[in-house]
Amino acid sequence: MPYISKEEVKNIRESLKKEFGKTIKFSVTKRDSNEVCVAILESVEDFSDILESKDRKYTQLNTFYLGNYGENHFKTLSKIMEIIQKVGNHKNCEFEDADYGNIPTFYISLDIGKWDKDWKIKEV
Repeated sequence: MPYISKEEVKNIRESLKKEFGKTIKFSVTKRDSNEVCVAILESVEDFSDILESKDRKYTQLNTFYLGNYGENHFKTLSKIMEIIQKVGNHKNCEFEDADYGNIPTFYISLDIGKWDKDWKIKEV
């Protein structure tokens, strides 16, 4: 059964802040007991080209296909995912289930902005 603790979420938050402190502002929260939700709220890097709508500055990202968002964003998004997986002690597969296949240690949601808070360019 996928699970992530409050301590792991806190460690992910602190590690992201340490790595990207002055360039990206994150929201890192726990949803239910099995998912960490990471949202980029402000960044020096311009993510406007991957937003689904130009009116609304929010989009959910597919964490399995980060290359689809362009080479210029791939490095940053990959580094974010690497930190989440490493700090959260995420394994590719906690165990295999005959009905559902590979079950991850926990689920990861990565967004640009949040549904109730738009992403914006950060002033340095």
